[in-house]
Amino acid sequence: MILLCNGDSWTGGMIPSQKPNFNSKKTLDWYGIVPNFGYAHKIDKPIGENVYKYYDCSLWPKVLGKNLKLETWNAGRAGTGNQSIASRTITSVEYLKKLGKKDIFVVVCWSSKYRVHVLEYSTQSKKYGPHNIRPQHEDGYAFKIINKEINENIFINDWIENILLLQNYLKVNNIKYLFSNAFDYPVITKNNPLGHLIDSKDWVNNTVEESHFKNFISNKYNTSWDTDNKYFTHGHPKDISQKAWGKYLTDYMLKNIL
Repeated sequence: MILLCNGDSWTGGMIPSQKPNFNSKKTLDWYGIVPNFGYAHKIDKPIGENVYKYYDCSLWPKVLGKNLKLETWNAGRAGTGNQSIASRTITSVEYLKKLGKKDIFVVVCWSSKYRVHVLEYSTQSKKYGPHNIRPQHEDGYAFKIINKEINENIFINDWIENILLLQNYLKVNNIKYLFSNAFDYPVITKNNPLGHLIDSKDWVNNTVEESHFKNFISNKYNTSWDTDNKYFTHGHPKDISQKAWGKYLTDYMLKNIL
């Protein structure tokens, strides 16, 4: 079985929360090393030259895969939103299937509902490509648009639609999966027309709201993510938190899934 994990920087790693090993070698376990892994189009060389250098870090996918004794592929990418996570997971699964790896278990740690997927012109490639607007950057025009001019329900519905896209793809292809949230989740009211379509039994703790990386660490160690401390720095989990979440997912999967 292949363990395919995906998410944002809470999955793929981030400086200074993780200290990359610049002496580490490229391996097939790491997203961005194999050409076009995770991408629908063919590329000439791996994307993200330094991505594999996080391989030796104690990120939760590595901890989980090691504990379960599974070959692990980490498709996590810093800064990505949920549309990117959903589409990247699907193309990654299709790529693995082409390699003959059909027994796949997918674990996704979803990102913020406010990360909006848009097209942006690249001055380097001279082409338009996908880009994620992150509204936490309060000095930008995007922040004003997202926080002052767009109804909150738009982001909640977009978050749900991306989850449903991946959820239904995995179910149709008979691929087992487990979902959770990294540091944000929308409050889904009973009036939301889409919320009931989410299959909560395939989430950690069988609930969207309690399937939460940040809250798990904050509650376990009585700490906060918005200040630099032993468990978080720059709003990202350090190795000790990554190990704890990986161990928690291990215990949960062994008890409830595997």
